[in-house]
Amino acid sequence: MGREEITGRLAGSLDESVRGHTASIDDVAIAFSGGLDSSLIACLASRYTKPVLYVVGEENSSDLIGARTSASILELPLKEIILSDSGVERALPSIVDVLRSTNSVLVSYKIPQFFVTMSAEEDVILIGNGADELFGGYSKYERLDPGMMMETMQSDLEKLLKTEIPMDNRMGHEFGKTFEYPFLSADVIEVAMEVPTGLKVGEEGRKTILRDAAKRFGLPAEISDRKKKAAQYGTGAIKILRRIAKAEGLSVSRYIENLGDF
Repeated sequence: MGREEITGRLAGSLDESVRGHTASIDDVAIAFSGGLDSSLIACLASRYTKPVLYVVGEENSSDLIGARTSASILELPLKEIILSDSGVERALPSIVDVLRSTNSVLVSYKIPQFFVTMSAEEDVILIGNGADELFGGYSKYERLDPGMMMETMQSDLEKLLKTEIPMDNRMGHEFGKTFEYPFLSADVIEVAMEVPTGLKVGEEGRKTILRDAAKRFGLPAEISDRKKKAAQYGTGAIKILRRIAKAEGLSVSRYIENLGDF
């Protein structure tokens, strides 16, 4: 199966997945960074419902700036949730409690999602989780040979499904929201497993085949080729955490560990 055929199958499975997740829903929230994954979901969702985009970030953070540009291109409404030191500090005990984890990397990564969940007016939130694990979004994959890359991606996907999704479900329940994951539908996963590693991570960079699919739906290179930053960096959440912890004379990991009571 050639690249064009794979791209067509992937595009079709993604479109069908988003359609299925938005069936009979008048409007949905989308956790939005302006990058490839969330923009592709937003583009497809706009075919079937009325998506409202929610971006989280510190003032002048790269996600905030990128989301403004992408939302304008997509011609979709964008709601901005501006992070502040005091707001994050107040939310942290609840974030740690709902995650049931004091892992500082996980907590910092989940801060933006928590604020979207807390702020969204819509009952259903579409989120791009799974795209990195399925299509080679993490930089660590570039350092691995094809066999080890496949094993690592599979392990990361299993960890996402078994560990992170249950955390999301608790977070959603806390605010009466439901998360939907278009990239994690059975058909999308099936297609992803058939994609050669060279079309995921290779000379053209990471997520090559997903970018091909995005371009089929008319997403410009300004969106599809945007460099990825992990959520805690793109939103500035990690900078805020460092300032909060420093004010207490602690490392971020120690500060978050002190919040655990479970």
